[in-house]
Amino acid sequence: MHEEQRHRFFSLYDGVIAFSEWCALRFLPPEGGDVRVLMPFLPRFAGPDGAISPGMAAGLADVIAGQASVPAFDWTKQVATVSLQQSVLAPIPPAKGLIGRGRTLSCCGDLAHVSMEIAAEDRPDVPLLTAQARMIAVRDVSDTAVSGRTHFPLHVDFDPDPRFGPEGMETTPVANGLQGRLPYQAHFMGNASRNALHGGLIAAALYTAAERYGASLADPLKALDSTVDFLATGRPRDLDIRIQAERTGRRIAFLTGHALQAHPEGGEPVVVARLSATLGKLGP
Repeated sequence: MHEEQRHRFFSLYDGVIAFSEWCALRFLPPEGGDVRVLMPFLPRFAGPDGAISPGMAAGLADVIAGQASVPAFDWTKQVATVSLQQSVLAPIPPAKGLIGRGRTLSCCGDLAHVSMEIAAEDRPDVPLLTAQARMIAVRDVSDTAVSGRTHFPLHVDFDPDPRFGPEGMETTPVANGLQGRLPYQAHFMGNASRNALHGGLIAAALYTAAERYGASLADPLKALDSTVDFLATGRPRDLDIRIQAERTGRRIAFLTGHALQAHPEGGEPVVVARLSATLGKLGP
């Protein structure tokens, strides 16, 4: 099932989806109408607590949203994420992989709405996170194109060093916020036919920065509810991240954030995505 789904999905996007390969995702057999995807535990996905970070969980949610929405368009359209919402219900346990499931709730015109749940791989019926995504069809693809490829070899040239993912982003505290830069890497690519970074990577970078801000507080807070809106196509260039605290309290903080890239012609930076996040306490 994994190879069959991988082949069909990669065919739709004219080649290997680099970010999905770097995440070592496994496409599982559908269950009850839901698509299912496994993210195995790898140290490069983990935050300081030794668990897969909420940022990488958002990357998984974004992949599931794409996998769940393309059947709604009869596998004839590439899709991109308009917005991704994620709520954390409980802490992600250390050294555990994540299994996510999703289904399309509605499809109207070029827009689809997908609902998702993410759980630890050893307790798949106990959600740790819920997510919703709004997807948009961005390119028509003929059936011939989808079935024309027969082999997508695994990538072996991705650097497994943890520093080459969102957790490796360099960040610096600033007045009432945080700023950072994530240097471009080949495994950040999503839709190669549109020369686009993966939306899950962009979301993961914003979530990671928000988590770092929360961890820097005198009373540390974790990301609870977050929304990423995608405003422009991310290109194969460095990402600059800006996090601004709108209000910070002992138990709750509200953040906004932006992912930006240099303008190719030297103008004002391009705002690729924006984040709205609520931080709070998880557990006692």
